[in-house]
Amino acid sequence: HILKLGTDGIHGRRNLEGKFADGFEAAEDDVQQGAVKDVEDHQAGIQVVPLTGPNAMILALMASGFNGQSFCFHGYLPIKNPERVQKIKSLERQSLANDETELFIETPFRNNAMIDELVKNCHPTTMLCVASNITMEDEKIVSKPISDWKKIKEYDWNKKPAVFLIYCPKFRKKY
Repeated sequence: HILKLGTDGIHGRRNLEGKFADGFEAAEDDVQQGAVKDVEDHQAGIQVVPLTGPNAMILALMASGFNGQSFCFHGYLPIKNPERVQKIKSLERQSLANDETELFIETPFRNNAMIDELVKNCHPTTMLCVASNITMEDEKIVSKPISDWKKIKEYDWNKKPAVFLIYCPKFRKKY
């Protein structure tokens, strides 16, 4: 058996049954859960072959203007507070301490709530990038400091697959 992972740019992820998943979701799934499945596949003697194609996290990182030499993907953040706020603050500290970009995702119907939490809880100089519907006609990628996000009265990022990135510039003092 051969298991092909990743996206081929058109059809998405192909599983052993030959079915395809959405490319954006497949790329996220491969990064988040693929490692465990891949180890099991390798142990079962299945050849695992990554396919080339767009990867939402890497494309978002490239478009963000943030540090692409050092970054960390965190998957989904906790849904409920205070754990969610603690994780956001922890990611901010990690970005500042390591000069790295922190990437994470959210269920699309909670995107606006995620932006609200980030705007409320991040330092004004922390950079936030939201990249949605990457490679689609209605792609939208916005990178700006939290202080500028606070000036936006309304935004509609809900129900669109998105990648969130935060980056704390070096010039900011630790707090």
